[in-house]
Amino acid sequence: NTTRTPEISISPDRKWFALRAFFRPNDIDKQQGILIPSLWVVSVDGKQFRRVTEPILNSNTRGASCTTNAQCTSTGYCDTTLGKCSFQNYSIGLGKPQWSRDGKTLWTTQSQFWSSGSKLTGGSTLASVPVQGGALQPIKGNHGCAQVSHLSIHPTEDKLVAIHSVCTSGKPGLHLYNIPPKTSTPVFENPNVKTSLGSTLFFPD
Repeated sequence: NTTRTPEISISPDRKWFALRAFFRPNDIDKQQGILIPSLWVVSVDGKQFRRVTEPILNSNTRGASCTTNAQCTSTGYCDTTLGKCSFQNYSIGLGKPQWSRDGKTLWTTQSQFWSSGSKLTGGSTLASVPVQGGALQPIKGNHGCAQVSHLSIHPTEDKLVAIHSVCTSGKPGLHLYNIPPKTSTPVFENPNVKTSLGSTLFFPD
């Protein structure tokens, strides 16, 4: 129960696949209390597998000790299995990995979600990690939107696009970033469309 159908992307030199996966959890992964994905690269001949991301730590397990929900004023929920105040139905996810133009970095999105009463709370942000391995680095923005998703890397320039949604002060729609991402420029806004925007992809030109 630790494998799921992966979403893959191929490296610029076409020698490696990058994928998000739940397989081969190490001892640190097993201590997190929830299933958290990692990024891997696999040679196209299938002979080499290498994990890229270090384990993502579940900060939700470090709350105050409790035995009832009433003791958890910050989260409103006591995980009685752990005896800790935590967010209910907490999860950590990663989006489909994308290669940088030079093949040295993997870009993705990292999400955290949990239940707050009857509502789903949390969001997602851009994140990157060196292909040689390391800790995933989330990139926070002040764009006023809770979710950044479905990114795509520009084929010839140091740029990427991503979809902004669940916005309060920001503008939902497709946004263009320079790399490294700091601020974005709307490519088009999507304020009144009720259906979600899907995956993004640059044409080769």
